[in-house]
Amino acid sequence: MRKLIGTIVIILVLWVGFFGCEKYNIEPFILNWFNSDEPAKLEKKIKKVNKVLKEKEDTFKNVTESINIEE
Repeated sequence: MRKLIGTIVIILVLWVGFFGCEKYNIEPFILNWFNSDEPAKLEKKIKKVNKVLKEKEDTFKNVTESINIEE
């Protein structure tokens, strides 16, 4: 019985996610998620962060190489 209820809930979530529900004013959130431009924006942000981290890493290496530790 527990598996049947779980299966029904999953089917309902997928149905509402793809087709929405006008009665309760729910938009099809899965289709909106697939059609959004968020992945492209996220990719640009990731590239920008990687560039900044690479610059920081280079400056850190330059600073650490310039420090002479004498014993």
